[in-house]
Formats: sequence, structure tokens, C-alpha cells
Amino acid sequence: MSKCTRFLLMIGVVLTTLPSSSFARRCKGKTVYKVGQGIYDITGPAAETQMMGYALGKQQAKGIHMRLRSRAFIIESPCNRKRVVFVSVDLAQMFHSVRWGVIRKLKRKFRGLYNYNNVMISAIHTHQGIAGYSFCALFNMTGLTNGGFFKQGFNKQNYNAIVNGIYQSIVNAHYNMKPATIKMGARDLLNASMNRSKAAYNHNPWAERRRYRHDTDKRMTLVRFDAVRGNRPLGLINWFAVHATSFSSKHRHVNGDSKGLASYWFEKKFRTNYQARDTFVAAFAQANCGDVSPNLWGIPKPQTDYRNADIIAKRQYNTALQIYSRARKKLSGAVDFRHMFIDFSKIRVKPQFTGKGHQRTCVAAFGISFAAGSTEDGPSYHKIKGGKMVKEGWTMGRRRRTHSNVLFRPVTKKMIRCHAEKDIYMPIGNPGFLGNKFRMTDRVLPLQLFTIGQLAIAGVPFELTTMVGRRLRKNILSALRSKGITEVVIAGLSNAYSGYVTTRHEYAKQHYEGGSTHFGPWTGAALRQSFYTMAQAIRSNKPIRMGRLPRDLSRFQGVRTVGVVLDAVPIGKKFGQVRNQPREMYRRGQRARVVFWGAHLKNNLMTQRTYFNVERRVGRRWITVARDWDDNTWISWRRHGVAASHITIDWKIPRNAPRGVYRIRHFGYRKLLHGRLKSYSGSSYPFGVEMRVKHPKPKPSIFRKCPRGYFKDPNGRCYQCPRGYRRSIHPVTSSRAC
Repeated sequence: MSKCTRFLLMIGVVLTTLPSSSFARRCKGKTVYKVGQGIYDITGPAAETQMMGYALGKQQAKGIHMRLRSRAFIIESPCNRKRVVFVSVDLAQMFHSVRWGVIRKLKRKFRGLYNYNNVMISAIHTHQGIAGYSFCALFNMTGLTNGGFFKQGFNKQNYNAIVNGIYQSIVNAHYNMKPATIKMGARDLLNASMNRSKAAYNHNPWAERRRYRHDTDKRMTLVRFDAVRGNRPLGLINWFAVHATSFSSKHRHVNGDSKGLASYWFEKKFRTNYQARDTFVAAFAQANCGDVSPNLWGIPKPQTDYRNADIIAKRQYNTALQIYSRARKKLSGAVDFRHMFIDFSKIRVKPQFTGKGHQRTCVAAFGISFAAGSTEDGPSYHKIKGGKMVKEGWTMGRRRRTHSNVLFRPVTKKMIRCHAEKDIYMPIGNPGFLGNKFRMTDRVLPLQLFTIGQLAIAGVPFELTTMVGRRLRKNILSALRSKGITEVVIAGLSNAYSGYVTTRHEYAKQHYEGGSTHFGPWTGAALRQSFYTMAQAIRSNKPIRMGRLPRDLSRFQGVRTVGVVLDAVPIGKKFGQVRNQPREMYRRGQRARVVFWGAHLKNNLMTQRTYFNVERRVGRRWITVARDWDDNTWISWRRHGVAASHITIDWKIPRNAPRGVYRIRHFGYRKLLHGRLKSYSGSSYPFGVEMRVKHPKPKPSIFRKCPRGYFKDPNGRCYQCPRGYRRSIHPVTSSRAC
């Protein structure tokens, strides 16, 4: 090491050990931060793969409605150069496996500038994404029942798409950094959510419930970013608590549910270019949604999926637009952060957080009510009668000798006492004979706290119920009010995932949320205690011990998902050839549909690209008007025979679509026998919107099938003999065949 390098390192050490209070004083009143925003595609293999969220093996993806995105924001302090990274991703959950992969790539490129301490990745909790991206077996096994075995397990293709997409969105944000102001606003949204566990919520003390007008958090908090130069809008983040379960478990097309749809509409309004590096980004992030449902009209059904999602998305979009246009309060002051890994299976909780003396958390376990699912958002396929499972093979984990002992050790009396009211169904924290190499779920979890001026962001790896979220915000605010913090938001499902967290009173009712609280009745109190410790560290400008990282399980992932062996088409067909042409004319509001002979969607994910274009003819040119990420398009995959594929493309024609001539073009990759991929493309006949475009007559083909009662001549033409005539046995043309 040279003398110059040693000197620079010594300066760095001195700067990092200077008291943060001096930086805070220098930051006071400063409103110009450095901000960067980035967006990137994270859509995985959207055909013959298990979907994530409802834990139903029959929910296999069959196409794309809208692409999934990673939306990243980097904010640098105006005085001490501290940076925080907030990423909102269109996924069901965020797992440590993904964050580990992203941080590893960031460390290589930026030499430690971005690390576990200052990078927060939060999932919106869509139930219409692709599964198989966790290192923990529990979250990769959702399809081992109902015929999903060969489509389950760790899906490396999906994992890489997610990790690379999140990493690239952060890289884009890094290179987009520029001086900017941050404005904050908030507003209540009253008609987009309901409490799905009212009996459990009402079990909380009346004295606490009476402080709040509603049984869910109705407050939407939003921050907007505007470049100083030219006042150009850069993007926004808003937090609102509502489950992304507007689409039912019978829906098979990948999309971001209501939050992904609201983001798309906001970005469309600001003309976001998804293929550009520097463009407007709108993140509709998740909050404490544990007991909050969007299904105001009952259990989601396939017939009403799109209508319900549109309504909830529109209400979030409209409220966000109102806050965005009226936000006036500028954030000012320092940026700070704290982060810790903590083993949630053995936290000793102090009396000030329990109200009942010292308590402990438990080894992770599911309760029997977990198996029932959430009644309001789509019940599970399990059936419960009299407290016992009636579906064969899913016996209760409380029994000593059960089917599940391959994966779990027997439940102990200590566990039963610790989990109190919970009737233990699966002791997921007790690994079986496979030990730590086959971990069902993480017990070491990350907790993270950001402060940006007057705003604090708490990153939690759980789904918090409404009351837990309120208590947590209150604790953090009490510790940080002296630092000028006036607003605390909860970023749910951040950095990892380990089920739900309820209050002690809600836990006693053992609804779905209570049965899904992994670490027992005092998990909520342990969470508040840990965040209070981090908040105190920020207040007193002291460092905090990060803790031990979860064990690296990347080497123990067995890939059970079956890949594509070969793509083929029937004799006489070509890849990209149209099987079913569109009609000659459509009205606005109708669906145009084309079916192509194509290849498997797994061959190439077309990241940052598209599987098809809808094009309009303008003069001699064709202008693209829709792609596979638009909200009015669908691409569907279906197997034909052994190795052939039907690719169906639907375009719902907008009410404001210009009258004219259109066509649909499809792009894909086919796999050859030796494994190499080869691109192909195809185009439909032109068709008219509010006008007729005549199609050419189909050319005769010897492979073309004739209608019933018709015969084919050697030239491929179909004919029918008149009444009283019989078909000739000689191979003659149709004019001489009868």
C-alpha cells in the first residue's frame, strides 16, 4: 500500500468518526439533496412456472398482462454525503436471497458505497408474480401439491432476472443523480381498503382503538422528487397499506396487481420511457397491510378481477395525483440510517414493550389457522373441521409421529407453551434430518431505519397488522421527535420475509394473521423494542452492532423446475406463422386477437424488450402503439402436442384509438435440439379500427384441413360433390372429381 493510499484511508477514518451532530447542524435548513431514480424490468419466466402468493400448485403462469418492475431511488445528504437507497419491487415478497445477490453485485461495482446498511428493498406484495427465488425451502414449495411438483423448487432463471433487474435499477439511479428537492404530503384514502380480521382487531383494548377513526390505516404518504435545474419531475414514492390481492388465485397472467397498475398509469401520464436510463419513476410502495384487504366486494373472482383491480388502482392513483400536485412541504436536513440483523427466535423483550414482565419470542411455527388462508382474499385449498385437518397428508405438527417429520423435528412442550394460543401445524423453525442445509425459513432477519430530513422509513421483513403498525410508528416517533422527525412510514415486506406480526390481543384470536405469526405472541413487542433501539442510536448519533448475517444457502439450492428441451411446429408450419388471423374490422373497446405458431416464453425473457408490438400505419411507416407491458394487452402461451406452442396476443382497443389500419407483430426465440436459441418473428394481416381492411384469400395448402363433408384435391383446394354425385377415387382436380 502506497503512502498516498494510507493517507487517504486515515482521512476517511477521521471523517467517519467525527460526531454526526456537527453534520446535523450543518444540514439544518438545507433543502437541496442529490437524488437519482432508476427503473428496470424484473419479469421472470411467464409460462409453466409456479406463481407466488396464494400457495396453490394449480396456479401456473400462462402469460403476461403487464411486466414487473424494480423502481429505485438514491438520496444523498446535503452535507455529510450519506446515501440511502430505497427500492420498490413488483414482487410478492422480498427474500434475503435476493438482497444478498443484489448487495454482492453492488459491492463489486461500487466498492462498498452501497451495502446492507443503506439499501432497503421493499415488495408491493402482488400475488401474480413468479415463485422460486428464495433460498428457504418453505417459499419454494408452494406447488408441491395439486400437480405442481415439476414446476417448483428454486428457479434460477427467475432469481437471476430479479437480482439483475434490481441491481440495474440501482445502477441507473446512481448515474442519474442530480441536485433535487424533496416535497412531502399526505392524505386519507377512505374507499380502497377494509379490515379483513375485524374480530381480531376488535380484541385490542378499547382505550387504544378509540383513538382512531378507522380500523385500517387510511393515510397515504407521498414524497416527490424534482430536479433543481429546470424543475423537471424525477419521480415519487408513496406508501399506502392495502393487500395486492385484487386478482384471484385463478388468474394466470403476470402483473403487479393494483399497485403495479397505479404505478403504470402515473408513469404513463409523465411519459415514462421504460427502455431509457433517465426517466420518470413512480413507486406505489407497500406499508402495514397485514389485515388490510382491497376486496370490498367479497372474495375475488375471475369474472371481476380486472374490474376490481382497476377500481382500487384508480383510487390510489387519483389520491396520489392530488397529493403530488399539492405537496408543498420541503424536506430539509441530514440523511441517516441504522441496520441490524437479529435472531427473532430468541429475543428477550422488556416489560415496557410487553406490559406483562419479561417475555421471549419462540422458534418459528405455523398455526392451524394459517392452513385455512384468508377468507376475504381467497381461502386455501385446505379444509378445517373441528380444529383438525381433513385433507390427507397434511396432519398437525403437534403429533409426535407425522408425515411432516421428514422436514421437521417433533414439536416440544416448550414450543407449545411458548406459542400459547397457537395450535401448531408446522414447526418450520425446527429443521428435520436435512438440518440447516434445508432451512424452511430464516430466523435471522434484517431491520432497517432511514431518516431523510423530517421523514423516517422503517423497513420491516413482515406483514404488520394495522395496530402493530400504529404502535411501531408511535415508538419511533417518540424517540426521534427531538431530531425533527414529523412523519414515520412503514415499508412492509422489506429486505426479507417471515410472515405476519400481530398484537398480543390479536394473536389470541388466532385468525389467519395470528396463525401466520412465526415467532409467537410477543413478536410485535420484540419488533418495537428493536426499532426503538435503532431510533435511539440515530437520536444519540451512536453506531449500532449490525449482528450476524443469515447463513449463505446459495450452494444448497436444487433446481427442480423443468426447462425447455426443444421447440417445434407441425409439418408445413413455420415459427412466427399466424394460426388465427384477426378480423378485418374492430370497433373501439373490442379485443383484437391473433394466434401465432411460436416457441416457449422461457427461452428468452425479453428483459427490457417486448414479445410483441401493436402497430398503426401512418403514411408508409408503422408506429408502435402498444407493447406487452401495457395494461390493455395480454400474451398467452399454450402447449400444442409435445413441443409446439400457441402464442395468443390480445389487444383491447382503447376508446380513444385513432381510426386506421393496425397490425400485431410477435417476436420470440426457439430452442434447437442442441440447445442453441434462434430468433424468429411474425406479423398478422393488417386490420382496421372503425374501418374495414380486406384480407387476402388464404393460399391452398395440402396440409390444410377441409370442413366436414368436403374433400381435398391434389392442389389443396376443398370441394364438395353435389347431391347425387359421388367423389371420384382418382386424384383429379375438383372440377372432374364428382
